[in-house]
Amino acid sequence: MKKKPSVLFILDKWCASNPDHGISEWESNIWGSLESTGLAICEKFHFDEYYSLYHEAGDAALVQKCLDYKPDIVCLVIYRFPDSNPNVLTIHTLDIIRHKLKIPMIAIWGDLEIPEQIEISKMILPFVDFNVCTASSAAVSRIAQPLKYLYSWVPKDAIYFYNPGIERDISLCYVGSPKSGRLAAINCLRRNGINAYQGGGERQQHFSTKQYAQIFMRSKIALSFSRAWYSHVTNARAFEVTLCGAMLLEQESFETAKLFTPFIDYVPFYSRKDLVEKAKYYLAHDDERRAIADNGCRRSHEKYSATNFWRIALNKALNPEKSEQGFNENILKLTPERLSKLPLSHSLKLRLLNYSYSNFVIIHNISIIQYLIISKFALWWRASIYFLRLLSKTRFIETILKHSLKHSPKWFLRMLIKITGKLKLSKFRRLIIEIS
Repeated sequence: MKKKPSVLFILDKWCASNPDHGISEWESNIWGSLESTGLAICEKFHFDEYYSLYHEAGDAALVQKCLDYKPDIVCLVIYRFPDSNPNVLTIHTLDIIRHKLKIPMIAIWGDLEIPEQIEISKMILPFVDFNVCTASSAAVSRIAQPLKYLYSWVPKDAIYFYNPGIERDISLCYVGSPKSGRLAAINCLRRNGINAYQGGGERQQHFSTKQYAQIFMRSKIALSFSRAWYSHVTNARAFEVTLCGAMLLEQESFETAKLFTPFIDYVPFYSRKDLVEKAKYYLAHDDERRAIADNGCRRSHEKYSATNFWRIALNKALNPEKSEQGFNENILKLTPERLSKLPLSHSLKLRLLNYSYSNFVIIHNISIIQYLIISKFALWWRASIYFLRLLSKTRFIETILKHSLKHSPKWFLRMLIKITGKLKLSKFRRLIIEIS
């Protein structure tokens, strides 16, 4: 019988390294999702727990654990800069593990849409064989290192996330961080007569993983939001909801539409009014809701299972020359066929936003070219014109535009020339014409 590989996880035990916030569901799910597959033997080292117990950094203890345990792979989950505090390992420790002990190392990221997280990933790149990145395929595309940064779904622990086929006595739920915009959407549903359950948030109302999953198992519809740091994202909730058999009702996003087909596997909403209308419709039409929920559940179990995730990751770490180059190149693409059930204006908007976020320089977390798209296709017309006119006065605009547009296809440049002409932004238009 072939020996199972051993994997040592280096990650936090508690949410934000704070015991008062409870066990970190993100980190515990990462190692738990592998352990439940039976594909490897798992061991863990928690820097935050070590510092809490011994009041000193855990670097020396980690190196000793590597010497004693002799893992085949080290899996790193990090969200702070190395050397920044005692709850995170140092660059020197990374160097020992990868270059002296010669242990293959992979890093898993959940928030690479945040510029600081990209900086951290690049800082540790000399010690990491490859990065597995969730949430934002656009961020991975902008980094443009396909051998080092691989986009993937979020692996979920199959012990907790599955469809038990029980009665669904919750009409609609939202379980997650109680951000003001999200609570406003929940209150809007309630004002319109929809019984919406709301709870959770790791730092507010902490649920165990089992409690969290059971809410989705009991729900007919589960609500999700897809914005973070001005970008579209696919968070773990999309996989959690669908694996548990609820219908996913999610804020419109070009990221989620790469993984699931709108109105086949899940339902997108475009505004609070649209959210209310769709929640009422699908609660009143059980057969349609169940069909979409079943499709989403089937797709998550077949395509986005923890077993598929870890089989690819382990194989790539242990056999880099023979393994697949990426997780699934198709989930980096947003095809017209995938968007065929959306209104044409929404389909076009998502494709343009996806192209913008995936290819262009981000300044202050905002894609400059996105504003051209927003000013044409969204509701922020006056604000966008004001921003573009203000931006056109900066002495760096020519460099920024040339860097952003130099690899753009002709059809995209023609579209920008047309938009900037209608906006009477002559400087933008002249620069784009010169580049094209």
